[in-house]
Amino acid sequence: MSLAWRSQTLSSLTATDMYKILQLRANVFIVEQNGVVLDPDGLDLLESCHHVMGTNADGAIMAYARVLGPGTKGPAQTVPVIGRVVVAKAARGTGLGRQVMHEAVAAAQRAYPGQGCQLGAQAYLETFYNSLGFARLPGSAPYDDHGIPHIDMKRE
Repeated sequence: MSLAWRSQTLSSLTATDMYKILQLRANVFIVEQNGVVLDPDGLDLLESCHHVMGTNADGAIMAYARVLGPGTKGPAQTVPVIGRVVVAKAARGTGLGRQVMHEAVAAAQRAYPGQGCQLGAQAYLETFYNSLGFARLPGSAPYDDHGIPHIDMKRE
């Protein structure tokens, strides 16, 4: 699947872009995963937030991830954090999960060189993230995030 990739902060996104991002995230995190979660958490508005997306020829967002700069979630967050990783249902099984993660890591490296990055991964995807160079943080036990077990992982 051929996609056009871009990484932008909110100030360079159109209202339509942001709507499509929120719609994709809601379809997956709220509808598919039966999550009772307020997805728009305010962090999307910050200039330290980079929205990484792959769009098809029709302009539909097929894959997305969010990169939060160091300190966005508080002083204990010392490296960029990748989150809200999502692939549209119609595009799953095509390798886009791996591709969006490569794009998100690259965006984090461009914006915050030499800092590595972290993510809160759904626990069942640990092997997938290991294959991308992430390792579970020492002492990181699984925790519940909106009813789904997660683990903290880091890539140097």
